[in-house]
Amino acid sequence: MKIFHKQKFFKDNKLIKKYKFCDITLLRKEKSPTKKKWNFLGIKISYKLKQTKHQNINTNPKDIITINKDSLITNLWGAFKEIDVRVKKNKKRFINIIMPNLAPKMSAGPLSIIWMGKKLSDLGYNIRILPLNTDSINNANEVIAGQEAGLEEFAKNVIVDYSIALNAPVYISPNDMTIATLFNSAYFARQIQKKCKDHNFIYMIQDYERDFFSASSVGFLSDNTYYMDYYALFSSKFLEDFFIQNNIGHIKTRKLKHISYLCPCNSYLPSKENFILNRKNKKQFVFYARPHIDRNAYALSAYIIIKAVEKGIFKLNEWEFWGVGSQQKMRIDLGHGIYLNQLPNMSLDEYKNMLPSFDIMLSLMATPHHSMPPIDAALSGCVVVTNSSDIKTQEEFNKMSHNIIACNPDETSLLEGLKKATVLCNKLEDRYKNSLVTYPTSMEQALTKTHHTWFKNILK
Repeated sequence: MKIFHKQKFFKDNKLIKKYKFCDITLLRKEKSPTKKKWNFLGIKISYKLKQTKHQNINTNPKDIITINKDSLITNLWGAFKEIDVRVKKNKKRFINIIMPNLAPKMSAGPLSIIWMGKKLSDLGYNIRILPLNTDSINNANEVIAGQEAGLEEFAKNVIVDYSIALNAPVYISPNDMTIATLFNSAYFARQIQKKCKDHNFIYMIQDYERDFFSASSVGFLSDNTYYMDYYALFSSKFLEDFFIQNNIGHIKTRKLKHISYLCPCNSYLPSKENFILNRKNKKQFVFYARPHIDRNAYALSAYIIIKAVEKGIFKLNEWEFWGVGSQQKMRIDLGHGIYLNQLPNMSLDEYKNMLPSFDIMLSLMATPHHSMPPIDAALSGCVVVTNSSDIKTQEEFNKMSHNIIACNPDETSLLEGLKKATVLCNKLEDRYKNSLVTYPTSMEQALTKTHHTWFKNILK
């Protein structure tokens, strides 16, 4: 017996509405008032309508897994959480910056959000930060002030409001503007702006987040945010070009307003004399090693380093190997009794001061964003091997610094890149010269008059 769906064979039958499936059986010539003949490819078959019933499933209640609705919201990064937005006509106008977390020592991405708020505050706007968790609820302003020098005054003036995290009402004025900083915050920003005169929010896009989550529910959710109504603020020209060229979220078709800025780097370049003279006895290789972040391609990077040692690209008696970027205590066995050791977690100042001592860095990024470590290191005098892509080319990296070598992310190309780096790293004069590039090291430098005008036009 073969079961076909009702609509495939009995679309016009009036009785079909009563039945979900039909049994089709091969029969010899028979006469029956309940069966009708039908020719199919010369074979005489008959059919009869038969109502199907759901079978009772005898299951032990102990074997049943109950899915809690709140856990679903959590697993979807809270994107479908409804917030209670209340409009007060006489309330002061704010720019609401929604960010995932406030933590004592934040990395480059979250820290850029804080500095963005500080810059907008300097331009005369009232800033309110809406964290999505309550980790620093008792000392939020102290946490902001303690990030880096220069944030102390901003920390005194900024309002930190935990209403979303606490499921409390969010009070706004009709003229408020909201900035989303991570894909899930876009869902909250949209809810707030729907109650405002301008329904578009500002989307601070620091990477193509769809690539973060591969094929998954969260991948869908992140991709869907690019189809929302927003003003796009990209943290690099690479990202802006990628979105426009690929029409991500129909940004080009919909003619959404967009602008990019150069995300500030954390480079440090000492005097030329100190840079050349203060070299260590052994050359220093550093790997941006983050096994917990898929987009930094930890496994591929580690494999390439091991192969480079096997092929003799590095003379082992001349090199020391280090990893940065992870809090895990780990090391990679490179063979011949040599290990790549993870450096302990350090402050931003310690990281910056260490950069000029490195000779070669390997740092991969499996998204359109170039990421900041290659820029930090290259402008500190280090030769950097990173990956190219359709939007990230050697020509584009050369506009930043000739200390950067862009390779296809395959074994042959990356090994060739490291081989080239071992030659270039000996040319200290060239390395220093290639670091003398004008590049913003603060949000004050990154946001120019053009950006001020862009914000003014949106917030008028």
